[in-house]
Amino acid sequence: MPKSQPARAPVAPAPIADDPWLYFEDVAVLFEIEPRTLRHLRASKQGPPFIKVGRRLRVRRSKAEAWFADKYETASA
Repeated sequence: MPKSQPARAPVAPAPIADDPWLYFEDVAVLFEIEPRTLRHLRASKQGPPFIKVGRRLRVRRSKAEAWFADKYETASA
Protein backbone atom coordinates (compact mmCIF):
# COMPACT_ATOMS: atom_id res chain seq x y z
CA MET A 1 0.00 0.00 0.00
CA PRO A 2 1.47 3.43 -0.96
CA LYS A 3 2.31 5.90 1.77
CA SER A 4 0.14 8.99 1.83
CA GLN A 5 1.83 12.35 1.63
CA PRO A 6 1.12 14.84 4.43
CA ALA A 7 -1.17 17.67 3.37
CA ARG A 8 0.63 20.92 2.57
CA ALA A 9 -0.76 24.33 3.18
CA PRO A 10 -1.18 26.30 -0.05
CA VAL A 11 1.51 28.90 -0.59
CA ALA A 12 0.43 32.19 -2.10
CA PRO A 13 2.85 33.53 -4.70
CA ALA A 14 4.48 36.85 -3.96
CA PRO A 15 2.63 39.68 -5.75
CA ILE A 16 5.77 41.02 -7.42
CA ALA A 17 4.20 41.69 -10.82
CA ASP A 18 1.33 43.64 -9.24
CA ASP A 19 3.55 45.58 -6.87
CA PRO A 20 6.39 47.16 -8.87
CA TRP A 21 9.33 49.04 -7.45
CA LEU A 22 9.15 52.80 -7.95
CA TYR A 23 12.03 55.25 -8.06
CA PHE A 24 12.04 58.41 -5.94
CA GLU A 25 11.13 60.50 -8.98
CA ASP A 26 8.21 58.18 -9.82
CA VAL A 27 6.72 58.67 -6.36
CA ALA A 28 6.94 62.46 -6.69
CA VAL A 29 5.15 62.34 -10.06
CA LEU A 30 2.58 59.75 -8.95
CA PHE A 31 1.41 61.79 -5.97
CA GLU A 32 2.08 65.21 -7.50
CA ILE A 33 4.53 66.14 -4.76
CA GLU A 34 7.52 68.37 -5.43
CA PRO A 35 10.73 66.31 -5.26
CA ARG A 36 12.10 68.89 -2.82
CA THR A 37 9.17 68.29 -0.47
CA LEU A 38 9.56 64.53 -0.77
CA ARG A 39 13.29 64.84 0.05
CA HIS A 40 12.42 66.92 3.12
CA LEU A 41 9.84 64.35 4.26
CA ARG A 42 12.36 61.54 3.80
CA ALA A 43 15.06 63.42 5.73
CA SER A 44 12.66 64.00 8.62
CA LYS A 45 11.63 60.30 8.60
CA GLN A 46 8.06 61.14 7.50
CA GLY A 47 8.29 59.96 3.90
CA PRO A 48 7.59 56.57 2.38
CA PRO A 49 9.90 53.70 3.40
CA PHE A 50 12.51 54.01 0.63
CA ILE A 51 15.44 51.64 0.40
CA LYS A 52 18.70 52.35 -1.37
CA VAL A 53 19.55 50.16 -4.34
CA GLY A 54 22.96 51.24 -5.52
CA ARG A 55 22.71 55.00 -5.78
CA ARG A 56 18.93 55.13 -6.29
CA LEU A 57 16.06 55.18 -3.82
CA ARG A 58 13.25 52.71 -4.41
CA VAL A 59 9.98 51.79 -2.74
CA ARG A 60 7.21 49.30 -3.50
CA ARG A 61 4.16 50.96 -5.01
CA SER A 62 1.87 49.44 -2.35
CA LYS A 63 4.01 50.90 0.46
CA ALA A 64 4.07 54.32 -1.21
CA GLU A 65 0.29 54.26 -1.66
CA ALA A 66 -0.23 53.19 1.97
CA TRP A 67 2.06 56.01 3.14
CA PHE A 68 0.22 58.57 1.00
CA ALA A 69 -3.20 57.40 2.21
CA ASP A 70 -2.09 57.59 5.82
CA LYS A 71 -0.29 60.92 5.48
CA TYR A 72 -2.61 62.90 3.21
CA GLU A 73 -5.96 61.22 2.67
CA THR A 74 -6.71 60.84 6.36
CA ALA A 75 -5.43 64.31 7.30
CA SER A 76 -8.02 66.71 8.64
CA ALA A 77 -8.40 70.08 6.98
